Amino acid sequence: MQRFCDPAYDALIAEMAGTADLEERGRLAREMNDMLVQSYSIIPLIHRGGVSAHANTLAGIRMSDWDSELWNIMDWHRTE
Repeated sequence: MQRFCDPAYDALIAEMAGTADLEERGRLAREMNDMLVQSYSIIPLIHRGGVSAHANTLAGIRMSDWDSELWNIMDWHRTE
């Protein structure tokens, strides 16, 4: 099995391990993600973008594109 190897990527990992600043860690994570995607090492195969709606009187709904729309049905309730 091939693995992604790049000294520049390894340097970013080391830099991330040495910082606790969330903004800096976010910047490093985006840069590492861009390296992976632009090298075609990772090719996204799934797009779960969905469009959903619910009644204004229904509360407790938390939509998720990663699970069934009914994943938290036990928390739903009517407000009126």
